[in-house]
Amino acid sequence: PYCYPNEIPGVISPKDFLTNPTAKALYKQRLRYIFARWGYSPNIYLLELMSEVNNLGSQTDWDAAGNGCARGAPIYSPSAQDPDFPRLLNDWQREMCAYIKHTLQHRDHLLAVNYTGIPNLSTNQTDNCNILLGDSSYFSKDVDVWTYNRYEGDVFRIAKVVRDYYRFSDPNTAQVYIDKPLVFSEMGNSFEMQQC
Repeated sequence: PYCYPNEIPGVISPKDFLTNPTAKALYKQRLRYIFARWGYSPNIYLLELMSEVNNLGSQTDWDAAGNGCARGAPIYSPSAQDPDFPRLLNDWQREMCAYIKHTLQHRDHLLAVNYTGIPNLSTNQTDNCNILLGDSSYFSKDVDVWTYNRYEGDVFRIAKVVRDYYRFSDPNTAQVYIDKPLVFSEMGNSFEMQQC
C-alpha cells in the first residue's frame, strides 16, 4: 500500500499500516473516492480490498542477475512469522469492509478478501501461508466472496485447495463452513515462473 517509509508519519512497517489511525483514514478516503467515482458502474464485478493480503510485508530473495524474478519462497513473511499479524489483517479487513457496506452504504458490488498460497489447516502446514490462524475475515457478514490466487502446475493441489476451502471453520463463531463463493481470481501454471 505504501512503498516508502515515513510517507505517513509513524508508518514504517506493514504492521503500522494496519493499525495507524492516519493510514486507515487515508485508505478509507481512497475507498470513498473509488466508490464515488466508479460505484455506479455495472461493469465492475467485485472489489478486492488488497490483492494477496497475506503477502503484505513479505520480503523476497530476488535474482541477483537483475531480471526481476523472485527466487523461491519469501525470506520473511509477517503472516507466517509474526503471531499478531493475521489478527491485525483480520481486524483491518473487517473494518474496511464494514466501512464500505455500512458507512458508505455501498452494496451494489461484491466485496472480496484475497489470499494466495496454500491455506493452512491443522492438517496442512505447508507453504508458510498462515491465512486461517487468527484471520477469519472471510466469515464476516460484510464479505461476499473469497478470491484466491494460485499458480500451480499440479491440478491435484488446486483441487485440494477447493476441497479444504469447504472444511474451514471460524474459531470465533463455531461456524463450520464458509457459505460464500470461492473465486480463483488469478490462476495459472507455474512453469513460466520457474523459467524466469
